Amino acid sequence: MNRAKDGFSQAEKDLEMAWVARNAGRHEWACLAAQQAAQKAVKALHLHLGQEAWGHVVARLLKELPLEVPQDLVERARYLDGLYIPTRYPDALPCRSFLCPQRLWSTPWRRGRPYPSRAPAWPRP
Repeated sequence: MNRAKDGFSQAEKDLEMAWVARNAGRHEWACLAAQQAAQKAVKALHLHLGQEAWGHVVARLLKELPLEVPQDLVERARYLDGLYIPTRYPDALPCRSFLCPQRLWSTPWRRGRPYPSRAPAWPRP
């Protein structure tokens, strides 16, 4: 049984949660949910194409697809990948109280980062 539709459906829910978290000012959760959404969507696409995909690095998962992926999308994935650990763990960054995820990702310079207005138009499983 191919679970690609389930994976893509969960990716959509994770992306919705990213927007909810962003709008609530919980930017660390928005970053994590966006990365998780991308990871699940790409893994669902792998399944849809008859492949298994392992790991958490979205940029690598994109490069392993058997189709041409725009370099811009890979670069955006690298940005999301950089958020995977520091938004999850308070001890992922140097030991300073102002660097815990909730404080770091809620600072004005981080809030100014652009959020994607929509997900890429991948074929739906």
